[in-house]
Amino acid sequence: MKILLIDDDEKCLKSVGKALLINGFPNRQFSNPIDAIDAFKSERFDVVVTDLKMPEMNGIEVLKAIRSLDPSVFVIILTAYDDYDSLETALKNGAYSFFHKSVDFNEFFETISLIEKRLDNTEKSTNIKNNILLIEDNRLNAELVINALETFDYNVIHFDNAKDGIESISNY
Repeated sequence: MKILLIDDDEKCLKSVGKALLINGFPNRQFSNPIDAIDAFKSERFDVVVTDLKMPEMNGIEVLKAIRSLDPSVFVIILTAYDDYDSLETALKNGAYSFFHKSVDFNEFFETISLIEKRLDNTEKSTNIKNNILLIEDNRLNAELVINALETFDYNVIHFDNAKDGIESISNY
């Protein structure tokens, strides 16, 4: 899982970046949100953690720009301010979570871990999607179906009988 960090406060940027790295999460750090968005355009990031208030562009603008490039990315907003209107706007625009900069790292890493699990589950379901279990005892029929499905990039798992097929999928 790759994380993009954006914060104009260098001290916060380094602190969060180091904590992520220590906990096994590689990250790229940017103090300028425009540079970060440019990096996002050329690299794949799973999570973006951005400050809310920055001089070049605010976190809501970053959120909108990032989500327009990849709606599946998880965006976490950090702020030093108690700004409930921005919190509401961020969540309405697809922010996954919102943390105050006096961040409770246990809660922050719990959120990062939940995202990682969701990404793992998404990857697993994507891998499963193109698999088809075919139970057919007639070899000729099975070959016809397998050939047809493989032209559409399906991986066909063939069993001659239902018992073997059901045992196979129950072990998955």
